[in-house]
Amino acid sequence: EQGVQSRDRPGPQRRRPDQAAEPRVSTRSFAIIVSAMAENPILLFDGVCHLCADSVQFVIQRDPHQRFRFARLQSGVAQQLLAGYDVTDNNLDSVVLIYRGRLYRKSRAALHTLLLLHRAWPLLGVFLLVPRFIADPVYDFIGRHRYRWFGQMDSCWLPESDQHWRFLDADENH
Repeated sequence: EQGVQSRDRPGPQRRRPDQAAEPRVSTRSFAIIVSAMAENPILLFDGVCHLCADSVQFVIQRDPHQRFRFARLQSGVAQQLLAGYDVTDNNLDSVVLIYRGRLYRKSRAALHTLLLLHRAWPLLGVFLLVPRFIADPVYDFIGRHRYRWFGQMDSCWLPESDQHWRFLDADENH
């Protein structure tokens, strides 16, 4: 399954009149992010979701080469990255993987993430053969119940300081 192709450069942000403007990222920070995008998979996740934070920790523990970078969907960094792919819905209902110029959401983001992990985890990539019209509703069902089943944090999660450098939005407060 292919993701959404990137554009050469993001155009102006399109917002609904009732939608607040996203926080902007400094030019220096954005240059670091663009550099990370060229070589590293970037995983965007719901920062207040326990399941999502646990999933990020799962990825960190199985990424011995420390290729993955992360950002919370609530951050200005994530919003600017998504805008570069014309994703402006700002829903926190899906993990998002950006890798090699493509954007993956929902089941495809989770499965492509597993393909990039160490040891036997890439074997689960066989589930990419399951059509999206089957896999995404299962993903959506879990997503709808994630706060009830796993809990919700009062504020966005960030890791301990030894992994802080992998988070593109570590300097933003949430």
